[in-house]
Amino acid sequence: MDPILLNQNFENSGLIEKYTSLQWIRRYYDVGNFELHVSPEYFDQVMASRYIYHSENDETAIIEDVSFQQNQAGTSDLVLKGRFLEALLYDRVINRTETLSGNLETALRNLIVKYAMTGERKIPLLQLSQAKGFGETINLQTTGAVLMEKLYATLQSYEMSFKLHYDYLKNIIYFSIWKGVDRTQSQDKNTWAIFSNSFENVLDTVYNKNDADYKNFAYVAGSGEDNNRVVEEVNLIKPGEIRRELYVDARDLQPQDENGNAIPIATYRAILHRRGLEKLNEFRKIEAINGKVDIQSNLKYREDFDLGDLCNYENPEIGLSVQKRLTEIQEIYENGLTTVNTVFGEDYVTSIKKVIQKEVM
Repeated sequence: MDPILLNQNFENSGLIEKYTSLQWIRRYYDVGNFELHVSPEYFDQVMASRYIYHSENDETAIIEDVSFQQNQAGTSDLVLKGRFLEALLYDRVINRTETLSGNLETALRNLIVKYAMTGERKIPLLQLSQAKGFGETINLQTTGAVLMEKLYATLQSYEMSFKLHYDYLKNIIYFSIWKGVDRTQSQDKNTWAIFSNSFENVLDTVYNKNDADYKNFAYVAGSGEDNNRVVEEVNLIKPGEIRRELYVDARDLQPQDENGNAIPIATYRAILHRRGLEKLNEFRKIEAINGKVDIQSNLKYREDFDLGDLCNYENPEIGLSVQKRLTEIQEIYENGLTTVNTVFGEDYVTSIKKVIQKEVM
């Protein structure tokens, strides 16, 4: 893969054919990033560039950090670092009170038009892609948030994400909301993606589970004083779980819209409920599976599985079977070889069972 350099106007400023290492880190619930080590001979081209285009997977990143390193032995290295194109929305803030209700996809697309496609705040080349037709609904109020961060936080509670895709041929940046494919054994619409030592498609694994900060019940306190304060309860306690409470001060959420008009109490409580869900999501049970997968095995990367897909992971040694979403994929290009490392999860386990039974003596 030869990365293509683009200048501030997305014009071609060079092709990088000599590099020692490229780490291309794709994330589902957060912005991705990259690190590229190239020959110093590209210094002038790099300094004239703002973006880097990954031609194989049709993704683009912003060059945010450039460093030149040289040691006493005379060996030198030029290192480029940055975040994916979604970071363009990190430079836009929601400076007014926005009350979002109705269809989720429509509301967030309207937010992009208002804060990233209008007037002086317009991001060059940015357009909306064709709507996907998602049916999820939203009741949310926000003020002062970073646009990129609010989009990720809001969509994560729906197990969805967004992307800014640069179309290299059309010279357009498209905003879209998307959701990974369900490839678990519990459905029959899509092909299955099962990762297991039994199928020899997992090379190594690190499993971690942590519930030290987990909360499953929230009191969300909105407007009003003392006993007249509006308090919404959000109950996510699963059967058999211990109650673990969280208090959320949501006084910033007001029962009026941006024009000062009163919001129906049911809508206001729905807005408080959404804030509670977002806060509880910050205190979820952490269960993650980090590992290297064999991209030459029965499952082909980007064909049979990709970022955001909901997959099955099994480990017969510890008797574990879980349904997990692929939340991060690390592509590493070194010495002519490509390595793919995966992160499954960090979400609450919704399907877990033993896949091996101890023999009854």
